[in-house]
Amino acid sequence: MAASTTVANFNDGETNVDITFTQLEHDYDRTIAVKSIPQSLDSANTTPLSSVSNPLNLNIYLLYLKQQIKITGFLLDELSESALTKKDKLEKIMSGGTANSVKTVTLTWKVGAKTITKKGSITKCKITEKPYRVGGDSLQGTQTARSANKIVDSNAKFSTNGVAINQTIYNLGNPTNGPLFTAATIISVDSETQLTLDTDIFTKTANPPTTLWDNYVIGLGTKTFEVNITLFPGVITG
Repeated sequence: MAASTTVANFNDGETNVDITFTQLEHDYDRTIAVKSIPQSLDSANTTPLSSVSNPLNLNIYLLYLKQQIKITGFLLDELSESALTKKDKLEKIMSGGTANSVKTVTLTWKVGAKTITKKGSITKCKITEKPYRVGGDSLQGTQTARSANKIVDSNAKFSTNGVAINQTIYNLGNPTNGPLFTAATIISVDSETQLTLDTDIFTKTANPPTTLWDNYVIGLGTKTFEVNITLFPGVITG
């Protein structure tokens, strides 16, 4: 589990996944059972008490609390694991168990230096794929040389400006051939001036005039899935 006060880890004994959370809510519910006094006739044996204007009820406070932990957060791209991989792992955790047995999940997070652990079953999980990448701005520049499956820009400072793997780069074309809007994923930051891509989208084979090199833009944020998870640890007896 990442050492962060904003990261919660779900682990079912086989699979574990980190969630960057923005809110962790403890929901306690003490059930009150309302019981009506059994019906009988009044002293004249004519009017059932149930028809009296103010029938008597007995409130029974049960000696336990029902607890739920609700987490709102994100699955984010990291160097070690993509957001999509985290989504698949969370779905695997959710699909565990049998028809007669719900899988027990361990939830761990930190408050300062203290590690908090709760065990229970996930009763609700909502995963929302966002059409944008969160965090950061965008970085624009112009290609200055050709190399297969790479973008080379001698004027860039990729690492300094926060470029990282799993971010998306777009080929915007140039004033002559117009916009292209082809996209690739960055799989390696080779240096301040060179990136390796999963798709060869900067394909010029000669050294054209500066105005004919392709322009690019990089989304500096990370791909994300928004998640809302409810864990039911059980009841707390009193």
